[in-house]
Amino acid sequence: MKKDKIILGWWEWVAIPELEIHRIKAKMDTGAKTSALHATKIRYQRRDEQIWVEFSVHPDAKNPSKTIRLSRPLHDERNIKSSLGHMTLRPIVEVELHLGQHRFPIDLSLIDRSLLGFDILLGRRALQKKFLIDPSKSNLRREVQK
Repeated sequence: MKKDKIILGWWEWVAIPELEIHRIKAKMDTGAKTSALHATKIRYQRRDEQIWVEFSVHPDAKNPSKTIRLSRPLHDERNIKSSLGHMTLRPIVEVELHLGQHRFPIDLSLIDRSLLGFDILLGRRALQKKFLIDPSKSNLRREVQK
């Protein structure tokens, strides 16, 4: 099965156009089950029998002062253990991730990652069926294909 999988480096450029994120460095984190996106001012809102999550993101790595406000339907809530061992209940939204020429849905937990090095990390659930990670490499996919 190895030959069917695409090799990624320990970080790659990705995009999430529906969140207006067109180019962001993502860390591949095989120690994490669920992918995570840096988001602030996270609030829940009920709209016509459905719960939505409103949140702010920084869509442009070159301009960290730019912030946009977004909302997505709440896909799930999960208790997720941080790298420091703290358990938090996080909102999960489903989005389409663009990685090189590949497009696929992933679950993203929303959490304030301001003290961490990457605004997005991709966990095992997003990576396991399609990719292998080579930790000695980085940016193997080069650019996100539009």
